[in-house]
Amino acid sequence: MVGVAIRGIGRLLGLNEVEANRLELCAVEAVTNVIRHGSPGDADQAITASLDAWPGRLELVVTGRGAVSGGLDLETGPEVGSLTEERGRGLALIRAIMDRVEFRVEGDRQILSMGKDLKDPA
Repeated sequence: MVGVAIRGIGRLLGLNEVEANRLELCAVEAVTNVIRHGSPGDADQAITASLDAWPGRLELVVTGRGAVSGGLDLETGPEVGSLTEERGRGLALIRAIMDRVEFRVEGDRQILSMGKDLKDPA
């Protein structure tokens, strides 16, 4: 549901179908990672996703509770070439699609912020 909503908002903001689908993929991968690595098995886990738009850029933020096992290193995480691996492709895809990716922990919340620069329509 989150991915479909984010894709729809992206289309309303003027993204073409391919760009909106990529934005949806990033949202789904980020939410999946929060579920798997944040508080697995916690049915009451609250996860939020927001999409903010400014002239020339979008920011997608996914927040959840819990700690990432072993931490999250955005600099040395998997590369897109790791697509043959069984797991770990989500972050590589997000890094390939988005222009900025930042992970931080605030208290018991893990926050993944993803920014995308928008091209001016021709």
